[in-house]
Amino acid sequence: MPILLPAPGEVAKPEDLRSPRAKSLVDYLESVKPAYTSLVEVRLTESLDAVVIELDIERPQNCVYPIAAKEILAVVFDAASDLLPSILALREDFPLVPHMNRTEREKPRSLCLYDEPWEQVRLSWTAAAFVRRIRTWLADTAVSALHRHDQALEPFLMPSQYTLILPAYLDITKLGSQAEIMDVQAWGERTFVARPLSAQKMTSGYLLFALAAPPRSQGVISRTPRNMKELHDLLDEFGLNLAEALRSKIVEWKTTSPEKYLLQLKPILVVVFPKRRDKTGPVETIEYNGFLFSSKTVEDIGIALDVLSKDSGTGFTGILLAPPSTTSLESIEIAPVPVQNGLTREAAADLNGTAPFDDCLTAIGAGALGSQIVNNLVRSGFGKWKVIDSDIFYPHNGVRHLFMPTSAGATKAEIMQGINACFEWETVIEGSSRDVLTLDATQFAGSVAIFDLSASLPVSRYLAHLRGLSTRCASVFITPEGHSLVILMEDKSRHVTVDWLEMLHYREVLHNALAVGTLTVGTHRRYGNGCRDLSAVLSQDDVALWASTASRALKRLIHSEDASLLLWRRDPLTGSVQSGTVSPNPHVSVRMGNWTVVYDDWLCQKLSSLRLSKLPNETGGVLIGHFDVHYSFCYLVDALPSPTDSVEWPTAYYRGVVGLREAVLSIEEKTLGQVTYVGEWHSHPDGVTTNPSTDDLKAHRWLQESMNAESLPALMVIIGENNEFRIVAVEPE
Repeated sequence: MPILLPAPGEVAKPEDLRSPRAKSLVDYLESVKPAYTSLVEVRLTESLDAVVIELDIERPQNCVYPIAAKEILAVVFDAASDLLPSILALREDFPLVPHMNRTEREKPRSLCLYDEPWEQVRLSWTAAAFVRRIRTWLADTAVSALHRHDQALEPFLMPSQYTLILPAYLDITKLGSQAEIMDVQAWGERTFVARPLSAQKMTSGYLLFALAAPPRSQGVISRTPRNMKELHDLLDEFGLNLAEALRSKIVEWKTTSPEKYLLQLKPILVVVFPKRRDKTGPVETIEYNGFLFSSKTVEDIGIALDVLSKDSGTGFTGILLAPPSTTSLESIEIAPVPVQNGLTREAAADLNGTAPFDDCLTAIGAGALGSQIVNNLVRSGFGKWKVIDSDIFYPHNGVRHLFMPTSAGATKAEIMQGINACFEWETVIEGSSRDVLTLDATQFAGSVAIFDLSASLPVSRYLAHLRGLSTRCASVFITPEGHSLVILMEDKSRHVTVDWLEMLHYREVLHNALAVGTLTVGTHRRYGNGCRDLSAVLSQDDVALWASTASRALKRLIHSEDASLLLWRRDPLTGSVQSGTVSPNPHVSVRMGNWTVVYDDWLCQKLSSLRLSKLPNETGGVLIGHFDVHYSFCYLVDALPSPTDSVEWPTAYYRGVVGLREAVLSIEEKTLGQVTYVGEWHSHPDGVTTNPSTDDLKAHRWLQESMNAESLPALMVIIGENNEFRIVAVEPE
């Protein structure tokens, strides 16, 4: 028979139980009478209810840990409060296994049943599930299966209510050879933050140093030590003699350190615990535990250890040669503080589940959308940033901007540097308040991508045409009504630039259900007396949604070499989001005097299709596109078919006008006036070249007179057999 340890309290009757959960457990055992668990007895103390149970355990003959076929446990409930019950193994030789709690006494051993907080467990706690959980714990422990292979290793020490945060740059593993002098400040009631001290204040700070314990496999969670003697005894179990280690350190600081004031600093000890999953496995992780020595100095610790002796008359401190003593250590209180490093970009990326991205990026525009996109990317460890925005931050910007109205008066680029506080000791954002339209290509050197977040046509066009700029660009914006997001991403070689991608977006607005109706005139509110002092009415909900969508997309797109146009649209009623991607067709840029005409295969195919549908007759219509007068570019976006009143013959074509004006006005309305009539097109029949005929030249002279009035080039396209595409253009006089 196994030797059993006594359960707490005196034997009592089940009806004397006070804890509702203890009563529930006894009721379950007596009414259901599960075959594998039985009630042994009930015991009571002044404040505790104990229910002693016997369980049959399913385990093999050869166990990793000697769990018996029958185990007797005491389940101890607080009589007055709904606290986590203790599960005590009453067998005297119950093995020391993982997932056990360290208690005041070594025995009876306490099972650590849950890895969730009791506040969560009790929401679904039942007596039946509780008993099953105990049996599973014992059965899995017998075969060493309780701790899953992918589960985090158990901590060596019980969690503390305090935390010590060290500078992000500090490598704790190197503190064993070189101590650091720190200032420690309390943040709130439970957090301490350590920072380097200036040379003028080093005589009144803390001395931070580390000791490393030998590697050890996970096991029982130790109770946190409250004084230096308990810490010494605990570390002795781990194979680290604290007294000897401290003696060596103190003698070193006393004899070899040029800083004589080191002994007057308050010590902070960080113990490095390398952890294995099992006794023969490799070190998988390292646990760091810090200890503050209340108000004691290094010298006080040395005297308590009989390492130092201080003359009361002269104040001289000398070194004693005797071995260190631990008899006085119990009087030195310690405050255990789990140690964390400040946040690094690498850690931020890991916590976001993404790979670190260390390249430099430029963001233009730090408004509502831009500030939140950059914030998302920085906080995920993505990139080192230059943020350019000359706009002043006004109070109304706080409605949707990352920062609050209290930042009013500074430029948006300046306040964005506040995100640097995420990563102490590392500058992630450099703000520039210059006007981007005054910068040359050298100002973007070093960046692997430029994200135009300004929602400004002048900025995106400037980037598209900036001489010498080789860095790929992306334009990101929310459409005026706030229900759609657009990303225009250039290819890595910049063959497809953001100006042409802008034109492709207009094409989608005309033809793609995902984009139709998204370019509408938004609502504005006036915030000042100036004619331009207007702010868009736009929901912060939409800005936050699209900022998260855009930042996620940009992290992906930066690794693609191809150009793309991405669209998202939210249903304002249901909130559901649809998305689509458009891959640009090959396009051509043709220089016509001082002007450049841009078109793509999509337009050629459309004109060819319209031509084929009317053979053997000629046909035609009008060209739809955009004139950029500043940069002398004409973009051919679309074409309208022949009006119904047109004359179409095998050897001639005369374009009609029915419905044409209405169609062009509709296109202008759908694209906020960006796309309109830009010229004429017609076809030639099979067997005829695309060289302009006499009639074609007469029509083109008429077109030239009409376009000259607008100071725009006269543009005519002739589409022929085998997709032959000819542009006839004359610059304005």
